[in-house]
Amino acid sequence: MRAFASAFQILIRKNLPVFLLMSGLYEHIQSLQDEKSLTFLFRAPKIRLEPLGIRSIAANYAHTFGIERKKALSMARRTNGYSFAFQLLGFLVWEHHGLSEKTLEEYRSRLYELSYDKIWNEMSAGDRRIAFGIASAASSSVQDIRDFLGLHSNQLAPYRRRLMRKGIVDGSEWGRLTFVLPCFKDYVLERYAETEEL
Repeated sequence: MRAFASAFQILIRKNLPVFLLMSGLYEHIQSLQDEKSLTFLFRAPKIRLEPLGIRSIAANYAHTFGIERKKALSMARRTNGYSFAFQLLGFLVWEHHGLSEKTLEEYRSRLYELSYDKIWNEMSAGDRRIAFGIASAASSSVQDIRDFLGLHSNQLAPYRRRLMRKGIVDGSEWGRLTFVLPCFKDYVLERYAETEEL
């Protein structure tokens, strides 16, 4: 990736009409931008893409599988707009000739193994504890999360910012924190019980 980014920089210097589309874990993109010889990536104009639209995912599922809109919308909601989840669920529905409990179980299992294990392993112990608090609190309110974890507001703030920057939680609604990734709450509850102590 570093070699590609260096070559890309040369193309930009020559004023060629090139664009770079990057996808991946936020911290990996950030570390690439912070590489001494590649800081042009940090300064380059960026368009951050939001999660995919649920209605457009539903339209795609309805067209691809020839299913009714209501069922397609139900499938689309299971992805939370996460592009990998959209692709994975679509593939599994196609492979299993429909949506079933077996399909959904494999969907969760593959999300966990192919995406969430990597995200979890790269989170700090503090990030994991906060994620556990978000998953376990009585509601998604920051106050309930802090109460569950026994934290003051200034103790939660740095973790909140970091988890938002990593694309794990959404804090756009004032006073609330929710997971962006589908099924991540269940994943956190399972993994935290296996690997951490509160």
